[in-house]
Parts: sequence; C-alpha cells; structure tokens
Amino acid sequence: MFRIVLCDDQREILLAIQKYTDSILENTEHTCRAFTKPSQLLAADIADTDLFILDIGMPETDGFELSLKIREKCGKAKIIFLTSETDRVFDGYKYRAFRFIAKGDNEALKEGILSALPRISEKRIDLNLKKSGHIRAALGEIIYFEYNLRVMTVWFADGGYEMTGGKLSDLAAKLEPLGFVCVHRSFLVNMAHIKSFEKADIVLSNGAKIGMGTKTSAVKQIKQRYFKFLEEDKYDR
Repeated sequence: MFRIVLCDDQREILLAIQKYTDSILENTEHTCRAFTKPSQLLAADIADTDLFILDIGMPETDGFELSLKIREKCGKAKIIFLTSETDRVFDGYKYRAFRFIAKGDNEALKEGILSALPRISEKRIDLNLKKSGHIRAALGEIIYFEYNLRVMTVWFADGGYEMTGGKLSDLAAKLEPLGFVCVHRSFLVNMAHIKSFEKADIVLSNGAKIGMGTKTSAVKQIKQRYFKFLEEDKYDR
C-alpha cells in the first residue's frame, strides 16, 4: 500500500490534485488523503505516510514549516512541494525536498509521484505460501517471482517458496511501479537485486541467471528500464 497525503488551502486545486494522483496510481494499491489545513493534517494519523504533496503558500502554516513538523512524525517520507513562486525553489532543498514542482505542471507531478515509488523497498506485500500460509514479505527481500507450469514461486536469498494461486500479470501490475520488471511471461524481477547482465541473461544477487529471450527489442527494453531505475535511485540519495 502506497500512502499519500495532500495539503493545499485552495479546495478546488486540492481536489484536482487528488483526482489526478488517483488516476496516475489506478493500477497501484494506494490511499490518497487530502487536507485544506496543516493543523488538520498534523492531527491525523500520518505516521505510515510514504509521500506528502504540500502547497508552499498557505496562510496558516506554509509548506516549509509544515514539512519540519511532518519530519518529526515520519522522517523517512518523501515530500513534494508545489508552488506558483518558482523563485523559492532553492529554499526547497533546505527542507529535503524530493521534488519542487510548479503548480499546474502535471507531467512533472506525475514524474515525481512515480519516481517516489521504486524507493519504497521497506514496503511489504501479502503472500500465500503452500507450506507456511499467509506471510507479509518485505519487497526489498524478494529477488524474483517465477511462474512455471501454472505454479508461482517467490524467491528469497534462502531459496524458493511455492505460492497458492495468483497470476504473474496481477503481481506485475502492482510491483512494476515499485521497481520490478517483467521478463517475458515467466519472471518478475526485483531490479534492486540485479547484479549484472551477461549477453542475454540477467545475473541476480542469489547467483540465479534469468534469460531475457532472443528478441533484441525485449532485451533492450529491460536494460533501459534497469538503467533508468539506477538513475532514479542515485538521484534520491
């Protein structure tokens, strides 16, 4: 679950941002709560929030001051600042801004929201295993999923565990925005565990090699996604 909190004192703009955010994440399990007043936001339960999108120019408390209070409750959350005063962009870096975006720039907002997703490696997913039953697994610990002969297997550092039910396509819809890449129809790979490429094979952290197929276009697309993932991860450090 990807949790977002919005705050803007202009209700119409706030609702428009909420609607747009929901449309971007329609294939990702998420919640998007909206507040018109910083005091309402701070009174709510925000401890598990992953991303805050804050207007800077609010009369009660501006976005920068609000971000300091937010950090006291959830220091690891990403913060995107929105403003019509682009000359304040340099102030944003003082407050550990993940992005500083001009109001109305939907493409930049979309990029910011989607770029926040891959770095939620501590997020967990519910899995049903044949032997162990229901577990909540940290995404960062999953190396890849394998679908073979109608059997789904999730692979961790200590080996593979068969799952009950589930489709690789359903998992891909949830996990591709979080840093996973689908390798033909049989594998869903966590890009954080890719160590290298050997010709048409992906080498993973557990030593496993997964073939990317014989189509040059497919191999190129997977590598492009991986290198983009690395660039986004580097930017966020």
